[in-house]
Amino acid sequence: MEKNPVTTVVQMDSVISTIGEKSLLTIHFVESSQILNFLRDVNTSQPVIENFEPLDSQLVKDRFKQLFSVIVTDDGSEFSNSKKIECRDYVG
Repeated sequence: MEKNPVTTVVQMDSVISTIGEKSLLTIHFVESSQILNFLRDVNTSQPVIENFEPLDSQLVKDRFKQLFSVIVTDDGSEFSNSKKIECRDYVG
């Protein structure tokens, strides 16, 4: 972060009301205070990965890399498969 001070930091978390019920995936862009919310039927890693598919298809590669250069999550099981997001051909 010191070497790249213009790096965009994104915080990703889940909002769960009742275990086993629908949940929200929140993607918070810290600098701009903008939040994206995705309603999920289950709170597992696969829906988190699937929520990135529309972003993948709608953003040009350089813009996606710029917007999601650093993603911070907690250690929830829904984020246990983060390599599936990181391994996209334009993220590095």
